[in-house]
Amino acid sequence: MHLRGEYLYVGVENARFAPVNFDPEEGLYNSTKPGTLHGMGLKSARATARKYHSELVLKAIEDSFSASTALLLPKTEA
Repeated sequence: MHLRGEYLYVGVENARFAPVNFDPEEGLYNSTKPGTLHGMGLKSARATARKYHSELVLKAIEDSFSASTALLLPKTEA
């Protein structure tokens, strides 16, 4: 995470040991964990990115998975 100008960059990368499922309709990867409480993290991250005029970039490459965005920070009065 770092600031650059008016943007806050946020990025995470995790190792992965199994294939991931991509849902082209949602444009997101699906959780393969059982239960109804899984799979909300990426939807929440995408909603936050859009709120701050950005997009969530997701990549599943070889043995890692990453998510990143650059959020346009609101202007504050000095």
